[in-house]
Amino acid sequence: MDPGRRCRWKDAGRPRRSDLVAIHPLPSYVWYEDMADFTELVSDDHAARRLARAINGRGAFRRFKDELHEEYPHLLPFGMRSGTPAPPAERSTGCSTPP
Repeated sequence: MDPGRRCRWKDAGRPRRSDLVAIHPLPSYVWYEDMADFTELVSDDHAARRLARAINGRGAFRRFKDELHEEYPHLLPFGMRSGTPAPPAERSTGCSTPP
């Protein structure tokens, strides 16, 4: 495939086993630290307190996600907001050559 072309997975064909790279998952504490760091960076004190409360105890990931999506969607990056279409580059339907 031409390196200057972007394709969706289904258009790229089936990869050879030798082309695959193993990606090992990070432990959950790494992602927890990301949530805690994000919470500390939120300038809205009320939102920061609610997010900090959401990450305490079991179910922290679910509560944090729910709190962000339901109460503070404006804090999410553009493409992660529910009901918001992705930017045009991410909505591509097939292969295209970058400009």
